[in-house]
Parts: sequence; C-alpha cells; structure tokens
Amino acid sequence: MVTHDIDETLYLFDRIFILRGQPGEIHKELHVPITKPRSRGDEELAKMKAIILDLLDLSQVEKGENHDNVKSTAK
Repeated sequence: MVTHDIDETLYLFDRIFILRGQPGEIHKELHVPITKPRSRGDEELAKMKAIILDLLDLSQVEKGENHDNVKSTAK
C-alpha cells in the first residue's frame, strides 16, 4: 500500500519503505517493533514519526517552522 499519511503508516504497518528521488527509489526500510493493536498516542510511534520526518526532510514543515530552507522536490 502507498500512503502519504505517516500516522496511518505507523499505526497499520510493520515495515515502512521511505522512497526518494525521481523516479522513486527505496531510500530506507524501517521496522515498527511495536505490537498490535497499537495506540495512536504511543510515545514510540511519535519517536518513529520524528525519524521519518527527518528522513523526508519534513521535520521543519511538521513543526510549523520557517519553510525557506526546506528543500522542494518539485521540478
């Protein structure tokens, strides 16, 4: 399944593939070690979300910080 919703991904899946580039290539594979059923408010899921945002270079966007130095992948 492909999704752009990080929270949904962490809640539903045990393996996550981060894609980057044009065309998309696998940049990183992550394993979610938290047993199911998962709680959406789980602290470990929040830590993993921060890791994913950093991998996608989106951590500043998620925090509402200045967007001037966020890299754009649009061409």
